[in-house]
Amino acid sequence: MMDNLNRKRRRRRKENTDPVMYIAQPKLSPIQFERQTVASSKTTTKERNSDLPVKDAENIEDKENVKTETKTVSYQEMDNEERINYILNMPFPVKVEIQTEEKTHKGIITGKEEGQIKVRTIARPYRVSLHLDEILDVRMISL
Repeated sequence: MMDNLNRKRRRRRKENTDPVMYIAQPKLSPIQFERQTVASSKTTTKERNSDLPVKDAENIEDKENVKTETKTVSYQEMDNEERINYILNMPFPVKVEIQTEEKTHKGIITGKEEGQIKVRTIARPYRVSLHLDEILDVRMISL
């Protein structure tokens, strides 16, 4: 009972007290913003507009002829060489698990030269060079 009374008194003291430190604030006039008063736009003639659609139609026909089909392939559908190229072209290093007949290597692919890839592994030996024919599977561990 006494505790509740003391708590109420403390709350009243906290609520009734004025700030201990006063910060003097200068009295400033309200800020006046400068707004745009004049606007301008380009005027075009009908002659100019009539020439543009003809040129656009010619450009559209040329672009249609140039179009080539690019189909994106999922990572699972890629073969090992495509997977390695995909990982090498990423903007950041990706940890991979490379499975061969003898051993599974975990690490980062650092480069590819003449049918061999260079891998910086987690365990010893820290640098491994593997031939593309030896690789059975390439899996990404992290992104």
